[in-house]
Amino acid sequence: MSVDSIASSTRAAYERALRSFSHWLEGGGWDGSAPKTALEPTSPRPPRIVLAYLTEMSNQVLQDGSWRYSSGTIRQALAAINWAHTRTGAPLPGDDVAVREAMRQIQLERPALTHSRAIGIADVRKLLEGIQSAPDAASIRAARDRCLILFNFAGALLVQELLAVQTSDVSVDESGDLIVEVPAVGRMSRRESRSVQLVKGTSPATCPACAFAQWAMRRRGRSLTADFSGDVHFCEKGVMGTFRSGLLFPSIDRNGQILDRSLERHLIGAMLRRRALEAGMDPHALSPTALRLGFMAEAIRANISLSDLADHSGQRDLKSLQSLAARMDLRGPRRTISLGL
Repeated sequence: MSVDSIASSTRAAYERALRSFSHWLEGGGWDGSAPKTALEPTSPRPPRIVLAYLTEMSNQVLQDGSWRYSSGTIRQALAAINWAHTRTGAPLPGDDVAVREAMRQIQLERPALTHSRAIGIADVRKLLEGIQSAPDAASIRAARDRCLILFNFAGALLVQELLAVQTSDVSVDESGDLIVEVPAVGRMSRRESRSVQLVKGTSPATCPACAFAQWAMRRRGRSLTADFSGDVHFCEKGVMGTFRSGLLFPSIDRNGQILDRSLERHLIGAMLRRRALEAGMDPHALSPTALRLGFMAEAIRANISLSDLADHSGQRDLKSLQSLAARMDLRGPRRTISLGL
């Protein structure tokens, strides 16, 4: 693999993974006596060092008992280290027998998640009710999380799309629905961006426009009530306003200050697991992908045409949509309903 033969997004992911590897090396995780000049992550590493790093990654768990790093993240770390070795012509650590066996064991310990049913509207409502009753319900972080969850679900957005949406990409039409210009990112970067309509919800608690309005207010530094128990839509109070330019879903530090950088992908999953625990839900059943597929499953149940669903979700493979019902356990009676929150 040549240095220039990978996509820019892959290169960026590898460089992030190599920075993490470098931090681990600097912490003396394998040999605290190593000279500083040996800590450059792109220099050749014996397989035993790479094996120690991958093993340490695989042993880390979060407070909810779930793995901190998925098998995919660990595979990407190894791929990044291999990529760095190709730049020096050194043997690839990933070809080592011990490393390959360790990766096989890691994959066995972390089987791909399978969902017995889709994450549907009822689940989203319960998740948002958990945020409503959480200790930080009125915080800026809760406002961001509520808006992110509804954009993820109602927009059927990929996680990389969530991270790329800018505040200027969101507008409100005459009926109060949100119009999101979703940028083409990642594997979809060869396509044009698409316009997604987030229909105003029937309940303020699950209305994307209400969540967006509250997030806009918090971004402008205004305090607000976290009470969604009434029937009055927050988005109808004339407070939609505008954001300052930048990412729609930025990182927030522990002091509640908005940072000028995007959320890390794994932090979205961690946030969903934490919010699931607050709502008394299974944290392992929630992920950005589960929310996206959940909306698509609800749409199929509601007899939304596959072509309309493909336009909304950006999922151009109609065969995948046709098989979604079987994969997401949609064996119940099909309903003809107006899909909404």
